[in-house]
Amino acid sequence: MITALKKLTHKARRHALTQSVAAWVKAHKLETALIISLVVFSIVAHAWNMFAFPYFENDEATYSSRAWSFVSTGMLDVYTYRYDHAPLGWIGIGGWFVLTGGTFIFENLLESGRVFMLLVHTASSLLVYVIAKRFSQGKVLAGAVAALIFSISPIGIYFQRRILLDNLMVLAVLVSIFVLTKAKVRLKDFILSGIVFGLSVLVKLNAVLLAPAMLYYVWRRAAKNHRLHAIGYWLAFCGLTISAFFLFALLKNELFAAPLGSDGLPVHVSIVDTFQLQLGRGDFAWPWNPASSFRQALNSWLLKDWYTLAIGIVSTFFVTIIGFFRRKRHPEFLMSALLVWLYILFLARGKIVLDLYVVPLIPLLALNIGLFTAWLADRFIGKYKLAFIIIALGFFGWIYAFKAPLRHFSVNETSNQDQAIAWIKQNVPKDSMIITDNYVYPELAQQEGFDNVLYFFNAEYDPEVKSMYDKDWRNFDYIVVTHEIIRQIKSGEVPSTREVFDHAELVADFSSGSSSFIDLPNYISTNGDWVKIYKVKDRNDIVLQDSWEYYFSTFVREYGKVANVGDNPPTTSIDQAMGMQRALEVDNKNAFMGIWQWSKDHLQYRAKDKLLSWLWKTNAQGEYGLADSNNVCAADQQIAEQLHRAAEKWQDSALQAEANQITRDWWRQCVFERGGRLYIASSSDGAIDSRLINPGYFNPSTYRYLATKEPSLGFSRLIDDGYRTLNSIQDSRGYIPNWAVVQPSGARTSAVPDVGAGADDFGPDSLSLVEHLVLDYGLSGDSRALAMLERLKPSVLSYQKARPNDPVANVSVALLSRAVPSAGNPQALYEQYVHGPYDSKTGRWGDRDDMFSSTMHWRWHSVNSRLKTANTIELR
Repeated sequence: MITALKKLTHKARRHALTQSVAAWVKAHKLETALIISLVVFSIVAHAWNMFAFPYFENDEATYSSRAWSFVSTGMLDVYTYRYDHAPLGWIGIGGWFVLTGGTFIFENLLESGRVFMLLVHTASSLLVYVIAKRFSQGKVLAGAVAALIFSISPIGIYFQRRILLDNLMVLAVLVSIFVLTKAKVRLKDFILSGIVFGLSVLVKLNAVLLAPAMLYYVWRRAAKNHRLHAIGYWLAFCGLTISAFFLFALLKNELFAAPLGSDGLPVHVSIVDTFQLQLGRGDFAWPWNPASSFRQALNSWLLKDWYTLAIGIVSTFFVTIIGFFRRKRHPEFLMSALLVWLYILFLARGKIVLDLYVVPLIPLLALNIGLFTAWLADRFIGKYKLAFIIIALGFFGWIYAFKAPLRHFSVNETSNQDQAIAWIKQNVPKDSMIITDNYVYPELAQQEGFDNVLYFFNAEYDPEVKSMYDKDWRNFDYIVVTHEIIRQIKSGEVPSTREVFDHAELVADFSSGSSSFIDLPNYISTNGDWVKIYKVKDRNDIVLQDSWEYYFSTFVREYGKVANVGDNPPTTSIDQAMGMQRALEVDNKNAFMGIWQWSKDHLQYRAKDKLLSWLWKTNAQGEYGLADSNNVCAADQQIAEQLHRAAEKWQDSALQAEANQITRDWWRQCVFERGGRLYIASSSDGAIDSRLINPGYFNPSTYRYLATKEPSLGFSRLIDDGYRTLNSIQDSRGYIPNWAVVQPSGARTSAVPDVGAGADDFGPDSLSLVEHLVLDYGLSGDSRALAMLERLKPSVLSYQKARPNDPVANVSVALLSRAVPSAGNPQALYEQYVHGPYDSKTGRWGDRDDMFSSTMHWRWHSVNSRLKTANTIELR
């Protein structure tokens, strides 16, 4: 019986409501037509081109992915929920996904979310109309202007199309205000308003900033004898609603600051820790400071739509004055103005201001524009009110149709983003470790099964996510670079992401038609309508890059002089050749050209050839000059190779011509024949009869490469004769000396009379053979190289045992083991002698700035980069 009565009561209420609406429509046909027109206009303005403009922003994907995670797994975040926002907003978005079947109706979650934002905006537009009308004591003009401004404002369209918590927060705040604008407000309305306002805070915590204005309005709307009750109930129910957020954290033991673990980081997330992090974001700067976050955001907003902001602020100023004088009878004007000033105080607080923070300001400014327009019509227009209305609406229409930027109706800012995702799906393995702006996450990770797509901010700070890549940024395979990533790198908040980007190479560029100014070396981007995909270098190339940066900043002076640190250090052609090789290795053309130009300017002026004199140093008076015009053939052969490779890499005909000239001059001046064999002289300017040679400078992999550039020269014979000579010397002496002399008969004799003590020893020059032969065996597979390395092994190991701290000996043993495992465990030798002395933070080997040590250790990684197909070493 009671149930039947309840059904009848509900039915009667629905019938009464239907009749009431029908009666209102019948009595207000023109206003009904106006409202329908405004709603249709609002829908069209926001729906037209909404999947193409603006670009899909990082936060849109963050909330969409969390929403999908909630409805599909019950989790409040994809990984650890960090309390960076209260979750009600994306829970609501998740409800929309459930209703629409996720991606069943729409192509992807982001497009589905934008449709939901269209519905949210439409509802907000209706509320803006009604609130403005009620605030102005029934003036349709106020509602029409406010709704029109709210719907057509370019900055409004820009942000209201996006899947932002701010849009949902605005809707909840408007509902809370709407409840209080009834002709007769009852206690239950204050309760309902408080609950809804609490929900707005649970959508986005920024809503709490508007609470003072809400309390002022509650106070004014309540009867004098009920004001304390009204305030108390509003605060109580608002507070109880908000407290659910903190109660949830308390039950999970995540309310208070977490203790620190052994690594110095909190052992779990907490509201307190997150709030401290959020409140500390950005350095303080007065809002009028051009470098402040507020001024930068303001400049961005003014570029998008200065009309709405300017007209809105002017209107708010006058509404404030009007509201002050009529505050007792009609507090709505002052309340509407107070909402704006409170939010502006938040924006101008001196800390970080994100671009999207402007969202709640748009409907509030629209309300004040509508109120001020209607007030003007009432006070100053009189019998010409209709004409004023037409002129006012025409004025706003003219501004927004012809003066405001209309890019949102025609420009496609998402096509590059769509193409980037398509490229990743076609070209990147699904198990790749990818660090990215979150815009790709919903489609790649939640729809396509890319399980290792990590949002860059989580990868920076979330312990759970950091464990996925073992807390080492070098384990990433790709980085999807966007405006948001560049902006955050520039801010200094994501140092690991910067490391990934700085050590990656471009593999796909989707920036065609972008309106953004993009200067990635300086981390500058002005708009997000572009995407660039980079592949992270392997660990070997990362070491080459970092050690090059240290080397270049420490040992390269002037515009290309390579020299050790110290007082007036000398420069040699070997140093210059090494600098050229290292610059080419990291694809730094400017540095390469600088080093080569310095070499030409100071060392290349021999009349009989284009080879380089070998020594530049200070004289007794401390003045730099050429100290020895002789060349070093080992340096010239290296320079010839690097010039050829540079000309090939950069398609430079001038370098090619110089490479050809030096190669021919080197062959003519440095290659000689004795006893039916070809040899390479130590220098072209030595004795004619007794020719000095450095057996260790024999470099067959270089000769094989030069043979492809100068096939007319006898490089093949030079290689064959070189191996024969090495074996002959090894047979006769049992080791390879640093120096030897080739007599006119072809006999090889001691070099001590010409060079001095140590010439006949197995030493640093001899050890150069290890690098050269390991390369030749690895690149050509020549068995003679391997056989010679086996023969060299006793000498190399004996030399290193006697000199355990010699970097040349240590690196030589580590290299030798790559081809001759019996020389030692290559993994262990790498870790002890190559990785051990390396500082990955500075790119330096050893504990002091020493070019010789840096160069010797670098050689291992240089060889390793050329032997990648045979690389079995696990790099640290």
